[in-house]
Amino acid sequence: MTRFPKAHRLCIAASVALLLSGCTPQASGPDGDQQMQDTPTPMSDEALVRQYIDDAWSQTGLSAEQRPDVEIVRFVSIHEWESTMAACMDEGGWSTYEDDGTFTGFRMPEGQESAYQLDWFRCQASYPADPKYLRPFDETQRDRLYTYYDTALRACFEEHGQTMAELPSRGKFVEDYYRMTWDAYADVTGTDTPQGARDFDRLQRECSMIAPADSDVWE
Repeated sequence: MTRFPKAHRLCIAASVALLLSGCTPQASGPDGDQQMQDTPTPMSDEALVRQYIDDAWSQTGLSAEQRPDVEIVRFVSIHEWESTMAACMDEGGWSTYEDDGTFTGFRMPEGQESAYQLDWFRCQASYPADPKYLRPFDETQRDRLYTYYDTALRACFEEHGQTMAELPSRGKFVEDYYRMTWDAYADVTGTDTPQGARDFDRLQRECSMIAPADSDVWE
């Protein structure tokens, strides 16, 4: 039986992962090499959601003939994504919980990989991320995100007794946001023990690189 902890599953949706990492899809250069785009190509909300769902399907590794037609139930914010996926996957018995009802992740029993992947896709396609979270950040939003990282997120790390990875300068962050990756957790220590792993999971939950829903980053 394969078990996927929530810290791992939070990064599975491709569009959300790209948003968190500050990366954009790669494009082939004239020589055929993969190159990082300076800025994402503007897309309509419909196209963004379609790409999100197509990416979700590509992650399953299943053939095109197996892809089911799924109607969108509603859009979700990235802040409710985990709980929504947990509830949806629980219908198939894939979600796991602590005795107190706390969601801990997903499990994929051996021999049921295809069934699991199909349900995983149905859940993501039924509840895709709201387009507002899939649109590229403009310069103002990048500047606001930097402020969030440099103040609230840094303070949260300190409260947990950890050091946030060093930020680049504000100017470089804003200018090169779509050509770089920055991982706030890169310098976290003590994760090589069971308790350390649990503390790291808590750090990721409570000191999220996702700006709060009421943050002006999302305006």
